[in-house]
Amino acid sequence: MKYFIANWKTYKSLGEAETWIDSFTGKIRADQKLLDRLNRDEVKIIVCPPFPLLYPLKKKITENNLLLGAQNISHFDEGPYTGEVSGKNLQGIADYVIVGHSERRRYFGESDEILTKKINLSLKYGLQPIFCLDNANQPIPNEAKIIAYEPAKAIGTGDNEPVENVLSFKKSLDLKSTAIFLYGGSVNENNARDYLSQPEINGFLISTASLDPLSFYNIVSLV
Repeated sequence: MKYFIANWKTYKSLGEAETWIDSFTGKIRADQKLLDRLNRDEVKIIVCPPFPLLYPLKKKITENNLLLGAQNISHFDEGPYTGEVSGKNLQGIADYVIVGHSERRRYFGESDEILTKKINLSLKYGLQPIFCLDNANQPIPNEAKIIAYEPAKAIGTGDNEPVENVLSFKKSLDLKSTAIFLYGGSVNENNARDYLSQPEINGFLISTASLDPLSFYNIVSLV
């Protein structure tokens, strides 16, 4: 199984997002090999748009065998928390949720305690968390199954982490045998094959290269 996760961050209007989905799914429908792998559940493609675009895109995404992910979840359950988006709000809309991205840690001061709460609330509401970390000193909650290694120096810089370093980092984590290990950080269509050739790397969390539907398709089609 290989995972390809598109993290759009705060980019795209609704119109731009719909155009992206139409273009990307058009490429998939013309690729019988990839279609077969999607139908056999050998590949998972997860699109994570900004919150306001989740529900408007849900039908277009799910009818094309893609999955929908949220970029964040509140560490509060439902209640008087103006401006927050709870797990209950996301239930029935998203399938996955990104937790612990380095930008959340850096700009919003999310602590290990907060991230553990987010993991627990994700699972409570049937959302599969994608837990991000950028160094081995960041604890991984026991309940986290999908782990995404995103070294901060590689995010959006074009300076992707060498494959051997990614493999070495994974070994240092002592993950459970059932864990799904992803890499993210300046992944593009020129370097993606190097990571995909490693059975120990189960896919990608992709940001910049996912903003263009053709670039993202060119990565996914390498599988």
